[in-house]
Amino acid sequence: MADEVTIIGTPASPFVRKVLALLDLKNVSYKIDPVIAFYTDEDFLKVNPLRRIPVLLHDGNTIIDSSVVAAYIEEAFPTPSMFPSAPGDRATARWLEEFSDTRMADIFLWKCFGSVVLKPGLWNEKRDVKAYREALAGPVVEIMNYLETIAPDDGFLFGDIGLGDISIAVIFWNMQVARWKPDPEQWPKAAAWIARTEAHPALARSTEWATALIKTPVPEQRDLAAEIGVPVTDETYLRAMEPTRGPMSLF
Repeated sequence: MADEVTIIGTPASPFVRKVLALLDLKNVSYKIDPVIAFYTDEDFLKVNPLRRIPVLLHDGNTIIDSSVVAAYIEEAFPTPSMFPSAPGDRATARWLEEFSDTRMADIFLWKCFGSVVLKPGLWNEKRDVKAYREALAGPVVEIMNYLETIAPDDGFLFGDIGLGDISIAVIFWNMQVARWKPDPEQWPKAAAWIARTEAHPALARSTEWATALIKTPVPEQRDLAAEIGVPVTDETYLRAMEPTRGPMSLF
């Protein structure tokens, strides 16, 4: 019998929520070590030398990087597929995952969420309100304008919810924590699409976990996770009580 799936990483990370949504979509049971990567020690660097999350452990394999993890999940648990059947549509889904992981993450996660949430909350630094406002006025608008052109009129991109929908939607919770939501009058199709995807059961559960955990001091998050129904692992990589930057950390 194959080992149970283990995910290392807090649901407050959009990259972790992406892979949890895929596992829930495929009805795959899993356990989570809900750590913030910055609060791990050298032991975690032996697992992932970049000190980033998520990491997936399964059947003797250690899988790193959310896109690689997503691909592994699709191959290890192929039903139901997270991709449409047509090759062009499958390529589009992969492109949207790449767009989310790169351009959207750079602007939404690091320039916005990072500037006003991570800086004060993680590193005890002053909020960079100027960078936040500049991002909202410029690249955020550009990204949303693009999403408006590709958003479906109803439902999801290719029938059933899939990787493309999930990859785009997961990052908007972090923007809500940074006190921004897409304007439904300015971007009606994109805003409705994002809301539908966020409300899907495959994504809603980990979003609820993230909302509870982000309000809780890091040393207390693991106990709270167990209390609210997160299937936590028996062991954890949470070690340090002070955050440590990773080799490629932006914050």
